[in-house]
Amino acid sequence: MSLTTYIHKLKDEKGISFRQLAIESKISYGNIMDIKNNRIAFPTDSILSKLSKYVGKPKEEILFDILQDDVNESYSKASLHYLSHLGANNYTIVINPNVPDPLRTQMMTFDGYGYKKRSGNTFTVVDSWSHIKKEHWEMFKIKYNTPLDRDSWTEVFINEPMYVSNVLYFALFRVQNSGFNNVKEFVITYDDQDFDIDFAMKYADIKIGTHIKFIKY
Repeated sequence: MSLTTYIHKLKDEKGISFRQLAIESKISYGNIMDIKNNRIAFPTDSILSKLSKYVGKPKEEILFDILQDDVNESYSKASLHYLSHLGANNYTIVINPNVPDPLRTQMMTFDGYGYKKRSGNTFTVVDSWSHIKKEHWEMFKIKYNTPLDRDSWTEVFINEPMYVSNVLYFALFRVQNSGFNNVKEFVITYDDQDFDIDFAMKYADIKIGTHIKFIKY
C-alpha cells in the first residue's frame, strides 16, 4: 500500500478522525493532511519513527507495507525487505531503476539501490538471485526458446557449477556497467526457494574478488 493508503487504513482500523490520529501518533496535523491528500509520497524518518512507536512495529516492517504497492507480483519480497531495511536506516532508496544495457539495445533493471547523501553518494546495489538468473537467461532465450529451469540451462552449460559461476560473473558485469558511481556494496537477496544459492555463496567467496553480500529473507 502507498503511504496515503496506509494512513487511511490506520485511521479506519483505529476508528478515529485524522485530527485524533495526529494527536495520538504525534505526527503534525499538517503532515497527516498532506499524507491523506497524497502530497507526501514517501515517509520522512521522523514520520516513520512516530508511526513505528504508534503501531508498535519496526520501521522496516511499516516501510515494507507502504512500498508493496510500488512493485508487481514477480518482484522479490527478499529485495523489498532489504530495501525497506535500508530506507528505515536513513538511506535514500530507489526501486526498479532502469539503466542502459551494454549487452543489448534495451534497458536493464535492478531490484533497487540505496545511498546516504552524507556518505558521498556511495551506492548499495540490490538484486535478487531469482531476478539475476532471469535476466541472465534472457541472453539465451532467442536461441534456446525454453523456460528457465534445470533442463534448459543444461543445454547451454556443462554442469551446475559452470552455470552458477556464469550467472555470478554476469551479475557483476551488470553492476560494473550500470553507471552507478562509487558502488560500496553489491547485495544479492534470496529466500528458501533458491536451491542453488549455497554454491553461489561458496563460489563467490573463493573465486570472485569483488565483495558480494548475500542476504536472506
